[in-house]
Amino acid sequence: DAGFKHGLNEYFRRHDGTAVTCDDFIQAIADANNVDLSQFSDTWYSQSGTPLINVSAAYDSGTQSYTLKMTQSLPNKPEFKPFDIPVAVGLIGKRSRKPLLVKLKDSELESNNTVVLRLTEREKVFVFENVSEEPIPSLFRNFSAPVKVTCKDISRDDLSILASFDTDEFNRYEAGQELASQVMLELINAVDEQEDVSSLNISNILKHHNESVNQLIEVFKEYLCDDQYDNSLKAMSINLPTESLLAELLPAGTVNAESIYLIQNSVKKEIATALQDELMQVFLKHSQANDNDTDAGIRSIKNKCLEYLMISARASLGIFNPKTLFYSEIETETLMRNPHAKKVMALVLEQFKNADNMTDTLAALIVLASIECPQR
Repeated sequence: DAGFKHGLNEYFRRHDGTAVTCDDFIQAIADANNVDLSQFSDTWYSQSGTPLINVSAAYDSGTQSYTLKMTQSLPNKPEFKPFDIPVAVGLIGKRSRKPLLVKLKDSELESNNTVVLRLTEREKVFVFENVSEEPIPSLFRNFSAPVKVTCKDISRDDLSILASFDTDEFNRYEAGQELASQVMLELINAVDEQEDVSSLNISNILKHHNESVNQLIEVFKEYLCDDQYDNSLKAMSINLPTESLLAELLPAGTVNAESIYLIQNSVKKEIATALQDELMQVFLKHSQANDNDTDAGIRSIKNKCLEYLMISARASLGIFNPKTLFYSEIETETLMRNPHAKKVMALVLEQFKNADNMTDTLAALIVLASIECPQR
């Protein structure tokens, strides 16, 4: 950050009030920090496509050293020029679940929670020293570069720890979404193995994969219960991956839209039911948000909780059907006999009637539209 500020000051000193190019800006940044950024401009501006970074990791407890091997490639372009890629890296302890000091071997940089590496070759190895316990790498913190990353050495348990305890909020979100994608793909593949999806008992599949689903639920619970986590990111974090993203992750020719839709709705119901109390607590806490810019995040998380609460209400009434997420008919008398469903309906109607902004009004209307009842 300090280096960028120095470069920005130099840029304005040189070019304030004049016509400039992107190259002028890069040169000012480079000169102010005494670094060579020619590879950056030569590659990022002249090559199309998103770089793919493959990372492998190894920890040596004897020497307390940790090695990251990074390989960059450009899909369908084997003759590409290596990019100059800034890689912000942090380490989270597997045992302590706390940030570890990062000290690059043979580097004059002081130990810190984050270090920015420069990947300028097709393949490069980075070694960290004085690593007191086996770590989990927190890669490309704060979205330090627009790349795609794969690391087979990060397990689902590791993703769960990153999603719950990483101090970089962007990577907390990314870890949770990756975990959710893996769990949902596991369930989608289980559905696709069935010969007849129309007569499928989704409950049996969820029970068989109960450990995976519960792991995802626990991560979502951590998001909801963390008062320090940004509300906008929290709302995004408890949102499941979209159908289109899941379809992209499946092998070509194997995409079954019905399976994706079925699993997404079923997992939503499992989350809504398991975290019913936490969702209600967060919703009630933020239900008095005012209509101003600082409350945009509050409205986001509040309305996402309301969406989940209606799903949990429908599940408690026994009318939830993952194949038809909307328009389940219910009598008012039946609704009023169920305390949870009655409370959720009252909250939805209250928000719709009293909202002083379009966001809350529309959110309540969408939730209300998901159940066929006289109140709708």
